[in-house]
Amino acid sequence: MQTGPRSSRTARFLLTAALGVAASLSASPPAAQEPPGAGSGPALDAAARLDDAREAFVLGDYEGIVQRLKPVVERPDALQTLSPGAQAELFRFLGMGLLLKSPSEREAAAAAFLELLKRQPDFTFIESVSPPQAVELLQEVRAAHPDLFRPVEEPREGPSSIVYIQREVVEHPAWLNLLPPLGQFQNGQEVRGWLFLVGEALALATNITSFVVVEQLRGSSGLYTPSDARVADTAQNIQIASFYIFLGVVALGIADAFYAWEPEAVQLRRLEAPPPELSRRTDDAAPRVAIDLWSSPAPDATPDVAAPADTDLSGALLRLAWPF
Repeated sequence: MQTGPRSSRTARFLLTAALGVAASLSASPPAAQEPPGAGSGPALDAAARLDDAREAFVLGDYEGIVQRLKPVVERPDALQTLSPGAQAELFRFLGMGLLLKSPSEREAAAAAFLELLKRQPDFTFIESVSPPQAVELLQEVRAAHPDLFRPVEEPREGPSSIVYIQREVVEHPAWLNLLPPLGQFQNGQEVRGWLFLVGEALALATNITSFVVVEQLRGSSGLYTPSDARVADTAQNIQIASFYIFLGVVALGIADAFYAWEPEAVQLRRLEAPPPELSRRTDDAAPRVAIDLWSSPAPDATPDVAAPADTDLSGALLRLAWPF
């Protein structure tokens, strides 16, 4: 079979087109690949890795701690899934892992401790149970950044910020406990005191009332009529029962008072002004003991006491005088 000129030209055209497509595909640049750790990679379970790091620390697998926690630090999205307290714990374990593994990465451990202090500025290692290297490095990191971890000082006020507290010792005599409810009131148990007082008063009033009824029913001959005898007998039984109830309440009050009794109590009271014993003495009052004390004053402070001309105010001078 012979091919004509038109068939040859068509074949050559198709061959040329196929070669051109192949050349264009081979010349196109390969798709750019994202470096590991950049962008949104596979999800990391930061909490699970932190749990694994805790177990690795107990086993002394410091290299394993770094392998588990370093990917979390390199992924901010995974790190943000942890609470601030968990983040601080993560950097604590990471810092100790970097510091204690072989070979040690001290600078990376210091950076981890710095992140720890940013999240928990008041953190300190317990020296008795923590590695000495970690305790020392944490102190160095805190000292290297005094502006970040400087303790906040409350502004000092003037002399008006001085608070005077008066302490008074009040003695509690033991014999008051034998007279309830005085023992309860002495111990500061006012509710119990009132309960014992009411109980004793009711029992004693019942006893006296029943005694009066019995005596009123008694005839001039000292005998009772048959009808009054039954009432007098009932009243006498109430009199006896109320008497024993009164004794029981008193005994219970005595035991309760001694149980809560303290020989003395300290009472604190705030004073609006300094007490007389702290006030400055007058010139005409000659004390038996005079004490003058000078110490190094502030540059802009004026001493309250005039010191002699030859007194060295750079240190401290204590002078005692007994005018007798």
